[in-house]
Amino acid sequence: MDFSKVQKIREDIERAEARRLQPHFIAAFFLEAFQRLGGTVRQREPKRYEITNVPTLLRNRDRSLGMGEPILKRYERICFNKELINVPGKPVATFVCPSHSLLDATIDLNVCQPFQREPDFGASSVNYDWKELWGRGEEPQRHKIM
Repeated sequence: MDFSKVQKIREDIERAEARRLQPHFIAAFFLEAFQRLGGTVRQREPKRYEITNVPTLLRNRDRSLGMGEPILKRYERICFNKELINVPGKPVATFVCPSHSLLDATIDLNVCQPFQREPDFGASSVNYDWKELWGRGEEPQRHKIM
């Protein structure tokens, strides 16, 4: 392999690293969004957290999404960095990253669901008679500006 190909591969790797979602951004979003949904989370060690209460809303959302591992009622430790999963003398942490059920359900309830339109229950399809509707219409009223 010549030097130019090696250089190109190195640049591609650096570009991919720069585009990667950084753990501190994921942590900042998750912690804020999770607490907005009524979850209880506390920092126990640097960058490692304990979740004492996962809201039922999140657990139910996970069931409706139906992907990945089920969301638990509580987590002894979670982290957002691979390096912090196993810390000597501390409980093993659950690695929360994109595609983890807990993060996916939190994103869905905070970002996706508020912008989804509710279905119009009770609506029915009607074949309108345009001549009849047109006959019911009135001429627009003109208002004088004073």
